Amino acid sequence: MTAQHPTLSKFNSNPLHTSKRLQARQFGLSLIAWLTVLTSFEPARAEPSYRAVTPATSKSGDLFFKGSQGQQRALHLSSSVEISINGMIAKVTLEQSFKNGSAHWQEGVYVFPLHENTAVNALRIKIGDRVIVGSVTERIEAKKQYEAAKREGKVAALTEQERPNLFTQSIANIPPGESITVEITYLQDVDYRNGAFELAFPMTLTPRYNPGIQRLSLLEEMITSNSIGSGWGTATHIVPDASRITPPQTETPISDDEITNPITINVLLNAGLPLASIDSLYHPVRVLRDDNRYTIRPDDGPVSMDRDFRLRWATTPSNRPQAALFTEDTGAEKYALAMILPPEIEACGHILARNLIFVIDTSGSMQGTSIEQAKSSLSLALDRLNARDTFNIIEFDSTYSMLNPVPMHATARNIDLAKDFVAKLQADGGTEMAPALAEALRQPNPQNLLPQVVFITDGAVGNEAYLFELIEKRLSKSRLFTVGIGSAPNRYFMRKAAHFGRGTYTHIGQLSEVHQQMQALFQKLESAVMQDLTIDWSGAHDIWPQRIPDLYAGEPLVLAAKVTDKEHALAISGVGNGQQWRHDVSANLDSPGGGIATVWARKKIDALMDEKIRGRDEAELKREITALGIQHQLVTPYTSLVAIEQKPLRPSHAHLQSENVPNTTPLGQRQVSYPQGSTAAPLMRILGGVCLLGWLLAGWRDRVVRAKV
Repeated sequence: MTAQHPTLSKFNSNPLHTSKRLQARQFGLSLIAWLTVLTSFEPARAEPSYRAVTPATSKSGDLFFKGSQGQQRALHLSSSVEISINGMIAKVTLEQSFKNGSAHWQEGVYVFPLHENTAVNALRIKIGDRVIVGSVTERIEAKKQYEAAKREGKVAALTEQERPNLFTQSIANIPPGESITVEITYLQDVDYRNGAFELAFPMTLTPRYNPGIQRLSLLEEMITSNSIGSGWGTATHIVPDASRITPPQTETPISDDEITNPITINVLLNAGLPLASIDSLYHPVRVLRDDNRYTIRPDDGPVSMDRDFRLRWATTPSNRPQAALFTEDTGAEKYALAMILPPEIEACGHILARNLIFVIDTSGSMQGTSIEQAKSSLSLALDRLNARDTFNIIEFDSTYSMLNPVPMHATARNIDLAKDFVAKLQADGGTEMAPALAEALRQPNPQNLLPQVVFITDGAVGNEAYLFELIEKRLSKSRLFTVGIGSAPNRYFMRKAAHFGRGTYTHIGQLSEVHQQMQALFQKLESAVMQDLTIDWSGAHDIWPQRIPDLYAGEPLVLAAKVTDKEHALAISGVGNGQQWRHDVSANLDSPGGGIATVWARKKIDALMDEKIRGRDEAELKREITALGIQHQLVTPYTSLVAIEQKPLRPSHAHLQSENVPNTTPLGQRQVSYPQGSTAAPLMRILGGVCLLGWLLAGWRDRVVRAKV
C-alpha cells in the first residue's frame, strides 16, 4: 500500500471536502476558460485597408478631449523652434503652446519626432506668469512623480524617450480656458558629408508598422501595463510598446497655402568661415548675413509640420576642413569633439565586380510619392550595373517575392526583365522587413564577388532592435546600404541599420533628388572602402565610439573623448584599396564649444545601447546608462524629464480628462492604417476549449462524488 501524506489522505477521504475542492476548481477553470475565450475573439476584419487612423472629425493641429458630452476641441496654438548652430553642434529649443478651450481640467499627451542624434536635456513649463523647470531622474521614478502630481491636482509635465528619435510628452492638469507652453531644449551634432554640412529638424513621422503576434488586450496589457500608451497600435510579442509609438495623425493640407500644425523656424548659423552656399531642401528660406553669421527663416513665416526641415551649407573649396576640433571645460572634466576627414585614396583603376541585392519596400506606408521615388531610385541603380556584376531584387510588404531565386548576371536582357518587374510594383500591405532582410543576407554568391545589399524603404517599423540584431548576426561579409524614402522617414532605423550593416545611409525626400543622391551612393558603392581603422589620440581617453566604422568617399570620422592636455596629436590609419595608409592631424584645441560634454555622453549612451543589441547584460547597461543620464541630465531609455509645480491647482473634486495631440501626415503620403498582424486568437480559442472541457469533466466528477455520498 502506498503511503499518503496525512493531511492529503484526510482531505481526500472526506466527501464534503472533496465537493468543496471540486467546486473551487470548477470556478477557477470556468473563469480561466471564459476569460480565454472572450479575449481570443477578434473584431470582424475586412481585407487590409488603407484609411485615416485619426478621428474623422479632427482637423490638423487640434487637440480633442473626450468627455460625457462627446468630443470637445482644445487648441494647439502654435509651435516655434530656435536653432543655434556653432561649429559641429546645434542647440535646439522647441516651444509648443496649447489652450484648454473646454470647461474641464485636462491632460494632453502627444508623441513627437526629433533627430536621432539628439541629447534632450531641459524642460520648462510656462503657465500664466509661472515657470516650472524640469529635472532628469530614473524613468520609473519620474513616472511615479508625474502620476502622483496628476492625482494631487498639480500642473506637471513628463518627457519620455520611446526611441532615440521619438518622444512622448505628457502634460497634466491644464486648467479650463488656460494656455500652457512646453519648452524642450536639446543638442545635436551637425552632419558633414560630401563637402557639405547639414542639419535636419523632423516635424512629423510616418506611421510605423508593428509586426508580430498581437498580445491579449485584457490579460497581457494588465501584465505589461508600463507599455500601455494612447496610440492606435496594438502591442505584439515583438513590439510590446506599439501603442506608445503610434500617435494619431491629421490630414496633410491640400495646398501649400493651408497651414497644418503651424511652426515658426528661426536658425542662427555661426559658420566661422565664408560659405559658398546655403540651401533649404524642402522650404524656401530668406537668408540674412552679418559677416560669417547667418539668420535663416522660411520665406512665408510659419510652415506646416508635414515634412523635415533640412538645411545644408557648404564652405568654399579652399576652406573645406580636413579636421575640426572643439573642446569644453566643465570644471570637473575636459571634453573634446573631433571630426577628421580621411584623405582620398587612389582608385583601383577599375570598378570591382559586385553581387548586388536590392531590397525595395512596397508596403502601405510607401503609397503616394514614396513608391515612385523608390522605383525611380531602383531603376537608376539597375542602369549602373556592370557587365561583371550579379544582382537580384527582393520586394516586400506583408510577404516578400524575388525577381529570381538566385542572383542573375547583369546582362541587357536581365536588366530589362528587372525594370519590367520594378515598373509593376505597387505599394500595399504590411511592413514585414525581417524575412526579406534575412533573405537578402543569405543570397548565394558563388563567384565570390563583393557582396552589397541596397535597402530602399521609409523605415516605418517599430521593431528596430529586432532588425538590428538580425543584421548583426547575419551580415557576414556583406555590407548594407540604406536609402531612406519620403518626407519623414524613420531616420533612426535607417542610420542604425547602415551602422550595423557597415554601410552608409542616403536620404531621398523628393523625386528631384533621386539622380543626385543615387549618384552619391554609387560613388560609395563603387569606391574603395577604408577599413580596419585605428585611432591614436594622445591626451585623450574614454573615446566614443570605440568601434570604428568603415569609411566611404566623403564620409568623416566623428569622435568624442575626455581629454587631459591642451596639445593634441591624432593619427588615423587603416587599409584602403588593399594598401596601408596613415593620416596625421596636429591641432591646438583653442576653439571652445558649448555642449561637447553632453554630446560625449550621448555618444557613449548610443554605443552602450548598441552593446545591448550585441547581447550584453541589460541590467548592467541600465545601471551605467541611468548614471550617465542623471549626471549629464539627459533623457535616455532609462531616464526621463519631469517638471512639477508644487502648489496644486485642480480642486480635488474636479475630474481630469485626457486626449492626444495628432501629428500631421507626411507630405506626399496617403493616410494609412496597416492590416492587423497575426494574433494569438486561434491558440486562445483552443486553450479556452480545453479549459471548458476541464470544467465539464470537473462537474461530472463532482456529480459522481455526490452520488456516492
